[in-house]
This record gives sequence, C-alpha cells and structure tokens, in this order.
Amino acid sequence: MEGTASVQEALQWLANRHYDVVISDIKMPEMSGIALMQRARALRPNLPVIFITAYGQEYADDVLKLGAFGVLDKPLNSQLLLEALQLALHEKPAKNSSPGHPKSS
Repeated sequence: MEGTASVQEALQWLANRHYDVVISDIKMPEMSGIALMQRARALRPNLPVIFITAYGQEYADDVLKLGAFGVLDKPLNSQLLLEALQLALHEKPAKNSSPGHPKSS
C-alpha cells in the first residue's frame, strides 16, 4: 500500500507499478478524482477505483455510472472501506457485467 497527496505522482506510480485498487478523493486541488480514474483506466482498464468523499452521495450515482467500484462517505467508516476493498480485490470482472458498487450512506 502506498499513498500520495499528489495526483501527478499517483499517475506516475500507476504507469510504472502494479496496483490492485485505487482509493481516491473525488475533489482534489490538482485534478478531480474522476479525471484521475479516467487516466488510471487508460493505463489499466479493469483497475477498481473506490472514491471517498465529503460530499455525501451528491456524486455517487455519476461516478458509479462512469465505472467507479464504490463511493464511501467521510468521515470514513473503516469497516465499510475494508468490505469495499475485499469486494474489489476478489471480484473478477466478467464480460458485459458491471462490478459490485458499494455505496455508503
């Protein structure tokens, strides 16, 4: 597990290293989490992305439609995060099916 506050550094890491899942905020200063997800997916199309947001479910439906694996609310519930990670790591994407989409409320 690695973390960075820099979107550009995260993109460099994604281009040069293997990750099983990305956890990102939706609203960030350098780039939106949605743009980060789109760029990450250009590198790895099946990479699960879980968003964490302080904006409640305001963005949840939109990011899920764009392919996010899940959206969790701040303050973060660590049990929900663990459950979302377990689902993301163990669920195999099948052709013409969508992944599980844990939503917190």
